[in-house]
Amino acid sequence: MSTTSAADSLVPIASARLQVPTGKNRRKCYCSAVFPGRLLTTSLLAGSLLLSVGCSEPSQHQDESTQPALDDALAAELIAELEDQFDVLGTAGLQVAVQVPGHSLWSVSVGVADLSTGAELLPDHRLKAASISKTFTAAVMLQLVGEGLVGLDDTLDSWDIEVFRQDEITIRHLLNHSSGLVEYTSLPSFAIDPTGFWSRQDQLALLAEEPLLFDPGTDWQYANSNYLALGLVIEAATQSTWSAEVTRRVLEPLSLSDTFAVAPEDSLPERVPGHVNDTVVQSNQELHHSATWAAGGVLSTASDLALWGTALYGSAFLAPAQQESMLDNPVILSSSLSYGLGVMLLDDDFGVQLGHNGALAGYAGWMGHRVDSGTTVVVLGNGWIEQDGEYKYDYPLDLAQGLWSVLLPDS
Repeated sequence: MSTTSAADSLVPIASARLQVPTGKNRRKCYCSAVFPGRLLTTSLLAGSLLLSVGCSEPSQHQDESTQPALDDALAAELIAELEDQFDVLGTAGLQVAVQVPGHSLWSVSVGVADLSTGAELLPDHRLKAASISKTFTAAVMLQLVGEGLVGLDDTLDSWDIEVFRQDEITIRHLLNHSSGLVEYTSLPSFAIDPTGFWSRQDQLALLAEEPLLFDPGTDWQYANSNYLALGLVIEAATQSTWSAEVTRRVLEPLSLSDTFAVAPEDSLPERVPGHVNDTVVQSNQELHHSATWAAGGVLSTASDLALWGTALYGSAFLAPAQQESMLDNPVILSSSLSYGLGVMLLDDDFGVQLGHNGALAGYAGWMGHRVDSGTTVVVLGNGWIEQDGEYKYDYPLDLAQGLWSVLLPDS
């Protein structure tokens, strides 16, 4: 594959560009086209109650929770907000999940899973979590720190990981994107074959001679390279694989049965395809999952991610010292946005929200949690909208903000 053809055909991995909607801009939309044939499936995960609108065969969700379901009136308001925003987005489909303390998980899906077939999107369909995957990698690393296997101030050379100036880059720099490492997916040497298999060694070789963007710890630049390096440290420290450690430490204890941490050498499990406008993204148009593993290699559902966000940010997963480290002294990016150790901190109309966004090859998502209310909101989409020559993939945060206005009307 030539460099030119790869660059022209590839749907790129997204950067962490993020604007926090406030006030009247909270319901900003990217596309005024109404998506035809809307299909809405709502799953109230208490008992096996399912409300299905616009589909011939209702799907069943089972949940062992004995907690009461979300109030019917509140659920109806959330659905109305979702429908209002979906009507103007023009994306293929959306999954939304809300976890409110004292209530069973509530989830809803709207739109289609695959525009080429018209199959409806269901709450248990798996999508690529994209950079929300970084929250899993960061949490595993912080666990290793708590166990004394890794130190936040360890340098990469102490783990025999060779990048440019590896004796100056620490684990903390990698977690909060202050290492100065370049984005390896943007390098010409990577663009030669972005859709092919990339071994860990080949990825690392891309960074070995590439000068840093700045001295470690002096600035901030989001780069998937940081989490590639973290994945390698996890594997060195545990003598296991990143995928196995995420599975053993996170997915199995929390019973996240619809979530997979896909190893570079594994085949991708069944999933919903991504879309750009009204076109399905084909496998030869997206990065091979071996190129995104510890930075974006998780497949999940909005429901599972709502459970994960509640556990991670609600202090039920990490030990107190590591929870404090995750949030302590974040890099200040603007008056409303900071970045901690694998977590974004957003100060918006409703207070402080902890979370992470994600966007990759026709997928987009936001996972957010508010500590004061204990509530988590997750929005996943299987489409990007191209407008004025740019991809619009940060709409899940806009939609989440609209849902927060329903959940927290007095804020």
